[in-house]
This record gives sequence, structure tokens and C-alpha cells, in this order.
Amino acid sequence: ATWNDGARLFKYEIDRTKAYQYCENDFVLFRYADVLWMKEEAILRGGAGVSGWTTDPDFATLRARTFAYENNPQAAYAAAYPDALTLPGILDERGREFAWENIRRRDLIRFGKFGDPSYVQYVAATENYRNWFPIPEKVIETSPKDENGNSLWTQNQGYN
Repeated sequence: ATWNDGARLFKYEIDRTKAYQYCENDFVLFRYADVLWMKEEAILRGGAGVSGWTTDPDFATLRARTFAYENNPQAAYAAAYPDALTLPGILDERGREFAWENIRRRDLIRFGKFGDPSYVQYVAATENYRNWFPIPEKVIETSPKDENGNSLWTQNQGYN
């Protein structure tokens, strides 16, 4: 197969001239939309919003952008995603908004859904220790030592 055969996600513009044969976009590390979603999640988890609001006006920006071509973007969003202002709704919307941006695993861990076959289809249940990665042995060996020469760092539980 050649480089441009097969299915692909059209989240980012593709070089249609084939001059470069690769995407010229930078790789997304962090987006302002992520900040707004984190803010909305924090408010729903009990954080104080602007002037004590239970929802944030910035969230309206996200909703309006999703249905920008509708006559009434707010109403269209509310009809399409009635549970958007709930924690499960935020998890689902973050999955749509940040597809292919390498943050889904962290979101699933934070919401307690990572490795949960009742939430993620076709995944085997995993042990909780898999929420953390193992610390490379070289890092543990070179970590700070106590007065007896023992490493102050230990391997994450489950990887011993």
C-alpha cells in the first residue's frame, strides 16, 4: 500500500498536492478547548464557578462551535446531547472533541472507566495497577538514596 491508501481521520488538513506526502500541521499538545472542558468538569465536581454559577459561560462557546452551522447552535447542541452537563456527558463529549489527541486514557482513568468492559466495548477487564505505568529500573537505580544506600523510589505497585 502507498502512504495515502486506506481510511484516515480527517481531523487535520491533508496535503492534497502530495508535494510533501505528510501532514504539515503541528501535533496538538494542549488546546484551549481542553481548558474549558476541565473547567466545566471541575465546576460539576463541586468547584466554585464564576460568581458561584453551577455552569460556566465559556461552556456556551464550546457548544456553539459544535453546531456553528445551525440557526440556534445552543438548542441544537442541547437536543443532540441532553446529558452534556453531567459527568458522563462530559466524558463522552471529551471523547468526541479530543479524538486522536492522546488524552482519552487519562480521561478514562480519572472517571474510573479505564479497563471497564461495561463502558469500553471489546476490552478485557484490567487490574487497577495498570492505571500507572511501571517506572523503568534504570530510573529507580539512579534515584536519590537514603542514609543506608537504599533507593527512595520504589516500583509502582503491581510491577514488582
